[in-house]
Amino acid sequence: MTLRHTVAPALLFTFVSLAVAGNSPDPVHELEAPISSINVEEGTFVAGGVTIVVTPQTEIELPNDRPAQLGDLKVGSTVEIQGVVKEGQWEAREVEVQRKPLPIIGKKNDHGVEGIVDSVDAANRSFTVGGVVVKIGEKTILKDDDAGKITIGQLAVGDEVEVEGTFKNNQLEARWAERDNDRDD
Repeated sequence: MTLRHTVAPALLFTFVSLAVAGNSPDPVHELEAPISSINVEEGTFVAGGVTIVVTPQTEIELPNDRPAQLGDLKVGSTVEIQGVVKEGQWEAREVEVQRKPLPIIGKKNDHGVEGIVDSVDAANRSFTVGGVVVKIGEKTILKDDDAGKITIGQLAVGDEVEVEGTFKNNQLEARWAERDNDRDD
């Protein structure tokens, strides 16, 4: 598994969907994004535009492997979340607060998403991964790792994709996207 991200002021976003874990019918997903809000009373926080539910079983960890509670998290901190998406709702199994990355001079504000396609809307040139909307623009490079260049109409629900672009208005505007045929099941 590869996590992709680069520095973007307040909008670092990475999302990875992993193969089904054990006998669980729900795929385990990973999301790496900054926290934009926290609601301790409801047991939730928002990261990368996605509401994350924290349960009593959720393990929360600060840098240097220090255990924590939901109330210890801070808005603006980047977190890596492992969890499952059930009926469109994220439920965290693990939350790790990441160290602040060093700025990369001359690098675009790229974000990334990697995971399983939930839906495809070829007419609107978009698809979703774990509820995250990915927009395909006129200049987006869309390819298959084996077949070369493809169209959005060739993507299907269940395909594994990797996307890099810029996260704007709760959508990932893709610079490039690649369908992966070597998915580990």
